[in-house]
Amino acid sequence: MKEYVLDGHGERDHSWGVRDWTAPKMWIWLTCQFSEKSALNVTKLVMEAGEVDAGFIHLDSKNVPLMKVDIDTSWDANREPKGLEMKLKDKEGNGHHVRADVMRKAVVPFASRDGTSLSLMHENLARYEMGSRVGYGIAEYLIRTR
Repeated sequence: MKEYVLDGHGERDHSWGVRDWTAPKMWIWLTCQFSEKSALNVTKLVMEAGEVDAGFIHLDSKNVPLMKVDIDTSWDANREPKGLEMKLKDKEGNGHHVRADVMRKAVVPFASRDGTSLSLMHENLARYEMGSRVGYGIAEYLIRTR
């Protein structure tokens, strides 16, 4: 058995219960740790009825809710995310510009129980930049394809 010592930052999704992966038209879930004092977590959920922006930015050990999220995704030839640029507006009225590049990726298909819908989960390891800050995290895209 090999032992590995890790020194870093992380985040864990604590979802519970049965999930219908084909219910949303799309979601984008982004998380990045820049340091112990700065991180972000962004969710953009796209449903038939509209969009929901959520999340927070953690700067100087303070969490501030996000009120507006604009994401411009760049796509590769296979229609898979390869990078993104974001404009974030927090509850205190501050704007933040973030960019990210996909480093590694995995694609997982999810079919609805009746087989009529299919979603693809693009689970991506990404390198983020926010001003002079550089960090790493997840850039997850769930996209309903039918």
